[in-house]
Amino acid sequence: MVNGVNIDLCVTLRCTAACPNCVRFCNMSAVTGLDYSDSDMTMGQIAEFIRQVQSTKNSSLYNSIVISGGEPMLHPQVEAIVDELQYALVDTGLIRSLRINSNMTRAIPDSLLP
Repeated sequence: MVNGVNIDLCVTLRCTAACPNCVRFCNMSAVTGLDYSDSDMTMGQIAEFIRQVQSTKNSSLYNSIVISGGEPMLHPQVEAIVDELQYALVDTGLIRSLRINSNMTRAIPDSLLP
């Protein structure tokens, strides 16, 4: 077992499903009255997240980042987010792995496939 923190990075709350067990109530505006259409993280927020992780300078602290949502494939810059996280955190050894948690209702861009 690998020790370390697993980070859930919720890049959007927009979603294509209405799962009854969703703890974020994504795509359930009829029930909650909430509108998540403007919930996407900006690239500036991603850069700040990266800066905060880098400031720890402790590669044994973090295990993985899971890009999640809502449905992360709905974020218009998901490929750029993955590229930035890979370059700044995984390639430098600060994070061991990077994963995407998708409900698979949207096509995954070829650039994100293994």
